[in-house]
Order: sequence, then structure tokens, then C-alpha cells
Amino acid sequence: MRRYGQTFTTEILERIRAVVSAEDGLSRSALSRRVCGWLGWHDAAGKPKEVSSRKALVESERRGVISLPAARCPAPQAREAAMPEPFVGPLFSGSLEALGGIELVAVDDADLSALWRRMLASHHPQGGGRLCGAQQRYLIRSPVVGWLGALGFSAAAWQLAARDTWIGWCTHARRAQLGRVVANSRFVLLPSIEVFHRTLKSGCRIEDRRCGSAEGLQACLAIDLVVAWRVMWLSKRGPRPQVCPARCASSRRNGPALASLPLTQPA
Repeated sequence: MRRYGQTFTTEILERIRAVVSAEDGLSRSALSRRVCGWLGWHDAAGKPKEVSSRKALVESERRGVISLPAARCPAPQAREAAMPEPFVGPLFSGSLEALGGIELVAVDDADLSALWRRMLASHHPQGGGRLCGAQQRYLIRSPVVGWLGALGFSAAAWQLAARDTWIGWCTHARRAQLGRVVANSRFVLLPSIEVFHRTLKSGCRIEDRRCGSAEGLQACLAIDLVVAWRVMWLSKRGPRPQVCPARCASSRRNGPALASLPLTQPA
């Protein structure tokens, strides 16, 4: 029987049944750690993969394969979630340099965790719900204006057809390599923070051109959106061999339009 990338042999299942039967005070967490030890089930840092182990044990019990000790507290998804207080970010409009030295703050205590959830619940379409598996969360802070945003990384989905096909994974390759994949599960920059895009600012001189007429602004946006679309398309092709000609990223109609931009050389 395979669960979450591990094979639970008859010997392992019998060992689980024997331990549960012999030790009345055994908790599910302690049992999951023992199972990790028996299977050599560890992450890249050498820590037991307790969450995956607990999920595998619960699923096995649900299928009637084993019996587990009684749960000492409700599962996280069964607890009533309190609505976090809305987060209102600071107002800022200017350059990146004006924000000072941006830093990532690891979420490693209850106060920062509550702040992270409030920020995501207020400004991210998926909210600040729990991430799956191993995870690391960060807050983004400026010494000048305070909190700017948040992001979170978590374990990759166990099986995802579109991803596995794109990478070229078969079942065995996915099982062997999945631990090397990290999901950027959440990322948000507060809408109250306005920093002009560095490429547009220094390359296309958008700050100078945007102050003209409405017609001029409309023309600038039309060209810049074409650039943004092509850059995004190229970024999607990043992991692939770059053997396609330039016309794949810029059509004959786009090229002259981009070349006609009245750009000036930076001083």
C-alpha cells in the first residue's frame, strides 16, 4: 500500500497495530514520528515528515486498514476559524529607493503569524488559509513605511497533471524528485504601496511620458502592454531551449511600433 510516496508494507502495518494496542497513552503525533523512523521518511533537512505521516495514518484508518489512538484535539480544518481583523496598509507613492532597505521577516511567532493571516485575508484572493505540508512564510518590511506585503512557500502538490506533463515526469520520476519542488503559494504586495516598475521607469522613461496628454498616455500604455505581454510570454518559455526566432516574441506589426517610441538616452 502506497501513501504519500511511501510504501506501507504488511510488516509496517502490523507494527503500527501492535504499538497502538500495547501503548494506551500513545498520541497520534508520537506514532507518526515513529513511523517516519521506521520508513526513513525525512525531508531534505533530515527532519521527520510528520505531517505527511499523520495524513497517511488517518487515510489508512479511514479505509479500515488500521486503528489509531483517539485524537486529543479537533483537526485544524474542523476548528471554527475566527475572521481576522482587516489589515490597512500604509500609503506610499514613489521610487523603490525611497522605501529604504527592503527586508524579509520570517514568520516565527504567533504575533507575526496573525499579522500574516490578516494581510492575506484582506488583500489576497485566496485569503490567509492554511498552507499544505512543509512551509515557510515571510512578511515584507520597509524601514521607512512599515509592512509592504507577504509571501509564503509550501510543499508542492503531490500529483498535478499539467505540471508533470510540462516537466516530463513519469510516476517514478515524480516520486523521486517531488521533494525538490517548492510552491510559491502566496504572494501579495499591498495595493496602498505604489512603486513605479523599474524597467518602465529606467528603460521606457514612463514617468516622463505619463505626464503628457490623455492621448499620449493612452498610446504609451498600448505599447507598454505589448512589451509586458511579450516579456511574460518569454518568461514562460524560460526553462525551454531558446531555439525560436525573434519573430516568435515580436510580430512584424509590433516591431515597428516599438522601434518608433521616442526614447531618449539616460543622462
